[in-house]
Amino acid sequence: MIKPEDISIGITVFIDILGFGNRIAKIETVTEIQSIYKELWHVQKQFYYKPTEKIISHINKLYNKKVLAFSDCLVIHIPLKSKATQSEGDFDPLMSEFLSLAYSQAACVLDSIFLRGGIDIGWWYSDQDIIISKSLLQAYHLEQSISVPVIAITNDVFEYFSNHPHRKWYAPEVDPLSIFRKGIVDNKEIIFLDYMTICLEGLDWRYSKEQVERYNNANKEERQRIINEGYQYNIDYWLKKHGNNIRNAYNATENDKIKSKYSWLATYHNNIAELFTDNEEAFIELK
Repeated sequence: MIKPEDISIGITVFIDILGFGNRIAKIETVTEIQSIYKELWHVQKQFYYKPTEKIISHINKLYNKKVLAFSDCLVIHIPLKSKATQSEGDFDPLMSEFLSLAYSQAACVLDSIFLRGGIDIGWWYSDQDIIISKSLLQAYHLEQSISVPVIAITNDVFEYFSNHPHRKWYAPEVDPLSIFRKGIVDNKEIIFLDYMTICLEGLDWRYSKEQVERYNNANKEERQRIINEGYQYNIDYWLKKHGNNIRNAYNATENDKIKSKYSWLATYHNNIAELFTDNEEAFIELK
């Protein structure tokens, strides 16, 4: 008998690993299965699936976070009520989870693994191998309705956090909801995780042992110059790699429909790059 306390209300994420379905359909050998397995395991690792690190495992237990992996997709559920939210409420812990999703997505893209996803808020019930969830259904439908490689959120998710009382604790210039970005896809507005801005703003200034040694031996003014140059170096490096992977994915297909997905992503890339650099090599021009 299912009891009310067995139902979890929370954030549910459905993520499609683009291209995996077609590759799996063409598999004929065990070696090919092994190759897919390694890549899927890598994606799982990025999203903290069965982590070996004690601190990450402890955090997942605090959040009562569930990550399920299938052939070409991931399903994640994070309850609004958990040990992590008992003392400080659900706003900050769940906003932190959104940041984690963005970093995980970026790590995959930098490894040339493109993702498309949907996020909804609602009820979830699971018992061993059975899952019944309206929020999972809604997240899946959202993912299916967008054609571009981003992780979008439903209006219900945006409204929940937009109207959350704890949002008022932050000044407008540090609004946590700035991690979301609006875009137009197929003449419809979507709201998605702005993973590029999140990652670029989170980059460190250090990139080599020699650079750190120069910093340690420098005066105050020179140290600040080294820091500024270090940030810009890492930003440009990140953008070049991100852009090259989009360009390679675009050039790897002859399908115009698929090309249009990467063309949209290239526009997103260039729009964000303009905010961080004037280095021409950091921008994408698709041909």
